[in-house]
Amino acid sequence: MAELLRVTHANNETSLEQFFNSNNIYEIPLYQRRYKWDAPKIRQVIKDFDEILDGEKDVHFFGAIIYYVGLEKIPGKTDSYELIDGQQRITTIFLFICAFVYVLRKYSPEEAQPYFLVSLIDLTAKKSNSRLIPGKEDRGQLNWIFNQIVKSSEFKDSLKFDYLAFPSESDSKESGKLKTCYSIFKNYLERKVEECPSKQAKAEKLMQIHKNLLQACTMVSINIQQKENGPMIFDALNSRQETITVGELIKNALFARNRNLSISEMQQIHDTDWLPFVNKFKFGKTSLLEKYLFPYGLIRDIYLKKNNTYKSITSRWEKNKTAQEIVEELTEYQEAYIAINGEKVERYPKKLQECITRIYRASLPASCHPFFMQVLRRVEKEPNFEREAINIFNSIETFLVRRAICNEEPTGLHAVFKKMWSDLDKSVGITSTNVINYIKDPKHKTVAFINDEDFSRGIRETPLCSKNICNFILLEYDKDLSGTEVQEDDNFTIEHVLPRNNSNWTDKFSTDEHAKYIDVFANLVLLTGRSNSSGGNKTFLEKKKLFMSKAKWISTRKFFEDFDDWNPENLRERSRQLAEWALNRWKY
Repeated sequence: MAELLRVTHANNETSLEQFFNSNNIYEIPLYQRRYKWDAPKIRQVIKDFDEILDGEKDVHFFGAIIYYVGLEKIPGKTDSYELIDGQQRITTIFLFICAFVYVLRKYSPEEAQPYFLVSLIDLTAKKSNSRLIPGKEDRGQLNWIFNQIVKSSEFKDSLKFDYLAFPSESDSKESGKLKTCYSIFKNYLERKVEECPSKQAKAEKLMQIHKNLLQACTMVSINIQQKENGPMIFDALNSRQETITVGELIKNALFARNRNLSISEMQQIHDTDWLPFVNKFKFGKTSLLEKYLFPYGLIRDIYLKKNNTYKSITSRWEKNKTAQEIVEELTEYQEAYIAINGEKVERYPKKLQECITRIYRASLPASCHPFFMQVLRRVEKEPNFEREAINIFNSIETFLVRRAICNEEPTGLHAVFKKMWSDLDKSVGITSTNVINYIKDPKHKTVAFINDEDFSRGIRETPLCSKNICNFILLEYDKDLSGTEVQEDDNFTIEHVLPRNNSNWTDKFSTDEHAKYIDVFANLVLLTGRSNSSGGNKTFLEKKKLFMSKAKWISTRKFFEDFDDWNPENLRERSRQLAEWALNRWKY
């Protein structure tokens, strides 16, 4: 294994690979709560994973776990670890490995076996084979997950052992947050390998992902002396947790440079320089400061890893610079960042602001933000660059919208966009044509460039899984028909003409057709919030009578005027029309 990349100086810092390949059992004490991490939490973990796989950072620190080594040894084992703190994180990674084994088993059962037997299963245990013993309320779900993994007779027979479920008194229900977490990880891994040409290629990529992630993620473990102190320690750790942010660290470093100043002078710097800088990022109860610092740092160092943001920014401060000069330096890209996050900035011309607003409304990947910030900064310095900037924004919008509609993962975009400005600025120059040619360069193998044929197919056949991109293209379609710009306070919902409940539509759409078409663009129309709830599972004619005259949106009225029935043939015809519109709307 490669040398461990450390985050701390602690001798007991270890990779997750080492942790889960050790010869130990991990048990959740009775006093701890059940597993609580929900889907947003898991998606944040996946975001961290993608940053590792994309090369944004080399290492991710999962924090510290606190445990007690049981005095009662399990025959044939080294130690039974009782987790005092870290249950949620350890359980999450355990479920990731479960999902990994399940997906790998589909493509290569023989290669899945060692991962299963080393990381997940203890062959000598008496009450359960699992290396993780969750709280009583969660055991039923873990039983279900293990049964999913070994349900293949080919896989189970090759293992040459019988899985021991947790005792029967545990809850056996299949629903819950363990299962949710497990399912999200399964889907994530399937997406990662879906374009691999063969089963073996999929298996090899899965094993590489597993290796890269578990080697790059580390933790520190702390062993307590007395088990009786466990509940007290757990309560203390989880009741008063406050993490220090990168912004706070930078503020501390800024004022540490001015220790020779008086208290009143320091206060003046805080009030007149630092505070206005921070407050400009605040919108209601949210602040964009923390999100700003990484793309700001990337502009100055294209090889920056997110976990090194603070060190990278502060290391570039010249010794003779004053606090005021440093704050001024920090503000250089502030307004550009605020603009691409949906706030109107008066200094940008109207047409350019419209481009920026569309980028925001489409919720396009943040990987592009450093490049967008540099484009807008060029406009600030060179007003004549405005026209080219508009063309650049339009071209990148086309590139990203096409990818989003075809459900392309953002993986790989960071590696392309972080270097694009410096590469083009030093060579052929920053133009929309050069930007597109740079993205299309064959060396960017991980970034799919969607051609017209694939884009047309995506519009016609691909389910619009992302709510943001779905809202965006429906509103853009309505805007093109009406000639009216979308207002941010517009109250709208998305109506499925063919509803999710197919009970009144079985004469029109078969079960397979319903599954195929339910979320495609052609089956969706805009409604106001109140109208949507009244549509329900009504027939097409009932919906037509209800919505055609009352619909606020011109695209919705046009739909009900154009069609007297809604069946697969008419749906495919509308798909063709929408594909034609989309190809013209987002063209190179």
